Amino acid sequence: MNLTVSYAQTGKPTSDTIKSYGVTELQFIASTLVEGRACDSLLINANNKLANRDTLIIEKDITIKGLKSQVQLKSQLIDAKNETIDECNATITKDEKQKKLLKFGWISSIVFLGGIMTYIMVLH
Repeated sequence: MNLTVSYAQTGKPTSDTIKSYGVTELQFIASTLVEGRACDSLLINANNKLANRDTLIIEKDITIKGLKSQVQLKSQLIDAKNETIDECNATITKDEKQKKLLKFGWISSIVFLGGIMTYIMVLH
């Protein structure tokens, strides 16, 4: 008896791994490869466009954030100016009242002193 162990033998007869293709089959395989390469190229182009779009979106988001901060800053400046205007208007109103009271005081003082002078002149 022979004690040689054969690991690679499966018991099946070996088949020929070489297959011959006809012209029609080769044309079909070639056209399938061409279509596959075209699809790969289209996929790469689409992915590049998506990447460019995503980059553009990020840039626009940054621009929008900058513009929003500018608008917020300008709104704060407008609010501060409105407060200043309101304070100035209140000061003007107060000064106008003081001016009217001062005029009234001077006029009443003149009338009072004129009345006293007339009274003194009439009696003497």
